[in-house]
Amino acid sequence: NMLRQESLEHKAHFTLSPITEAELKRLIKAMNGKSAPGTDGICHTIIETYFDFIKHPIIHIINSSLEFSTFPNIWKIAKVIPLHKGGSTVELTNFRPISLLSILSKLLEKWVKHQLNSYLENHTLISARQFGFTPGVGVEEAHYTLTKDLYEVMDKKSNGILVLIDLAKCFDSIDRDRLISALQRHGIVGRELSWFKSYLSDRNQLVSIDGGESDLLPVDFGVIQGSTLGPDLFRVFINDIAKIPIRGKLYLFADDAAFLFDHSSWQEVFTRANEDMNKICLWLNSQSLTINVNKSKYLLFSRTRDKDSHPHKLKLHFCNSGYMACECSEIERVKSAQYLGLVLDENLDWKAQINALVKKTRKFVHIFYTIRNCFTKSTLILLYKALVQSVLSFGILWWGNAYSSVLEPITVLQKAILKVLLKKPRRFPSAELFHEAKVFTVKQLYIKHALLYYHKHPETLDATTPSSSEQSTRTMRLTTQAVIPIPSSRLQTTSRHFYHNLPYILRTIPTTLVHPHSFSRSAYKKSVFSYLVATSPSECDAMTSS
Repeated sequence: NMLRQESLEHKAHFTLSPITEAELKRLIKAMNGKSAPGTDGICHTIIETYFDFIKHPIIHIINSSLEFSTFPNIWKIAKVIPLHKGGSTVELTNFRPISLLSILSKLLEKWVKHQLNSYLENHTLISARQFGFTPGVGVEEAHYTLTKDLYEVMDKKSNGILVLIDLAKCFDSIDRDRLISALQRHGIVGRELSWFKSYLSDRNQLVSIDGGESDLLPVDFGVIQGSTLGPDLFRVFINDIAKIPIRGKLYLFADDAAFLFDHSSWQEVFTRANEDMNKICLWLNSQSLTINVNKSKYLLFSRTRDKDSHPHKLKLHFCNSGYMACECSEIERVKSAQYLGLVLDENLDWKAQINALVKKTRKFVHIFYTIRNCFTKSTLILLYKALVQSVLSFGILWWGNAYSSVLEPITVLQKAILKVLLKKPRRFPSAELFHEAKVFTVKQLYIKHALLYYHKHPETLDATTPSSSEQSTRTMRLTTQAVIPIPSSRLQTTSRHFYHNLPYILRTIPTTLVHPHSFSRSAYKKSVFSYLVATSPSECDAMTSS
């Protein structure tokens, strides 16, 4: 069996503990007070206001549910509200279904979620290749791992294939019996497994439109939409894909899957990719999961010029025949594609990402021209930060240190928006513009996010000890105590990745900021902000030069 699906043997199995009054109070305070109620009509405000009167019945219900492995049937009903996304109201595809569950059921789910996440983390049961729905790990970590690996493929003169798989309606199509089996393989057995069986079974929903409600209909597949536990159960279910013995690397974020294969020979890398995609497709098929062929793409990464001349193809295999002879669907090769909101291109020069940013933010020149007389300057700056700077900040760790010629379109557009906002002439000096607006340039935003990532993951480049790395051939001395290894790179393009560029940022900043452990997250963020405010844009440009 290629998945080696034998039962996992753990020294300890998952156990559910009863909730206390203090824990219940903490969960209620942490909940979003604006969440809409389910079919019972009980809102968060009622629970919070009358907590002292209803706390004991709630505690009794939650603990009885855990003790007897029974999830209350009244909490298994979802109220679905069709939310219009735009377009014609007679087209069902223009509506997004929003599932509303009982607030009380979410309290029970949150308590189970807290214990389940602790168990999975303490026993390291979730693959390190999963980046979604994992505490402390998110889009930035997924982008970091993938881009670093792509640069390494280019730097070592290898040939790489990046396959981006789109899973069709993955959350809605999960077989719940297979989900229960996945929970068992992760050490959830006995009373706790019975509780999850009860939680997943006999689910119903109704549709509510303008106060009118439909009849109840059963929901037999998928994780529970609108639930608190749904994402955690999904990552347990999909975790088995990381156990498939492939020769490539997996990058999994929720239902977005990417695979990277590399080898010095194009023939060999395509052979490996096709053989391993066969294993992946067979596993997905065995789990009743469907790949959206039209939305799945692949890109080629190489320093060689022959990547466009090879005759090989990449297919989504659902058969055991040789990939050249079978009639399985081919995956389309593209020169650029979006992965978790970041546009990757085969040259890793980030031109496609910059073009996408320009297209997305160009409209704000007209918008701010229209509204600049309606708001105060401070309000306009707040709107700029919410509408423009937030867009510029996304993924900036990966594209923010691109060549200045590549960055020019977005830097010019950023200044154009600010000049319109502040009513400045076209030739107004850039340094004065950013000083008056009190906002960061693209390079300053890059440095800010680089340092904040370093604070969150100091292991990225530990500046507190004179450590060495297999990839490091030289070091940079910051102080008499701190020596930072500098990763070597053959390509100038590779040296612009955040991983390679971080030492050059750390050599310039105050020594106190080099040691992130001495700051809390908020304190470090405040210190970085203060430092960048006091540092001119030209100085920030020089900081990232290697």
